[in-house]
Amino acid sequence: EYYDSESGNIYLRARYYNSETGRFISEDPAKDGVNWYVYCGGNPISFVDPLGLSPGDLIESSLNGLSEENIYNINLAIEERKKGIISREEAARNIIQNGGSVEKGEPIAVEEKDNVIIINAYVNANIKYVYNSKYIRRDEARSFDDYINESIQGIEESWSGQYNGKMIKTNVVLVDDSDSCIYESINLTIMGESGASEASILGKNRDITLRIGSGAGLFTSEEFKLAAAHEFGHSAFRLNHVRPKVHSVMNTGVSSPRNRSEVDFALMATSDVFKGTSIYSPKSQASVVDEYYNKL
Repeated sequence: EYYDSESGNIYLRARYYNSETGRFISEDPAKDGVNWYVYCGGNPISFVDPLGLSPGDLIESSLNGLSEENIYNINLAIEERKKGIISREEAARNIIQNGGSVEKGEPIAVEEKDNVIIINAYVNANIKYVYNSKYIRRDEARSFDDYINESIQGIEESWSGQYNGKMIKTNVVLVDDSDSCIYESINLTIMGESGASEASILGKNRDITLRIGSGAGLFTSEEFKLAAAHEFGHSAFRLNHVRPKVHSVMNTGVSSPRNRSEVDFALMATSDVFKGTSIYSPKSQASVVDEYYNKL
């Protein structure tokens, strides 16, 4: 948003926001509830207010043209979400079914509760078998569910653990094309062929392509899990490769020491998705790797 350097406030169109105090400096024109200075009813994780006008609901567009029943159902979903009766997903589906629209959720959502940091990764997975692969025949490959489950296990296991006095818990939430109006997502494609896996690390794209074998044949289940965790680090957290000899999921090649270590969480903590949490670090990835490399 626009930062007003003269006043030190952030301009949100309808009113100004003071980031130091965490409050708006004028009343909400919507005049919802008792306190007209709060943002999104004090729950900015679940709700948005892009124009500074609404009480912080999930609605992005106007309700003009909708029936009274539609509007009633939408408002009911918003109220139930605010009270914690239904989830954000349930509220969003209700709103969309009644003709409204919602602010899309980010593909990586981070929330801190007490000593636990929860990472929800929304993943849209699909698989493409290549029948004429030189090394892999369709009847040799594990099932679709096997590969999807191994990908999920590799990501969740490698990016969950203890770090800096916090429990890190990573969850992969599978979504499909019908969820595209609710979430942005990481697009995971599993290719039934040999070759290098890859991930998008630039721009807004968060695509991952995993190949199930190399020139030597099929990857083992553990090798495939590590490949999924490695490419997820690139895509979700924008992590680079680390130096050889450093034990890290972000090492290159399955022959490198790619078991998870503390350096992975230290690198993860430099990602912008952790801003606002207690583990966020403004250090560069290179400096983090140097610190751990010098300990070898």
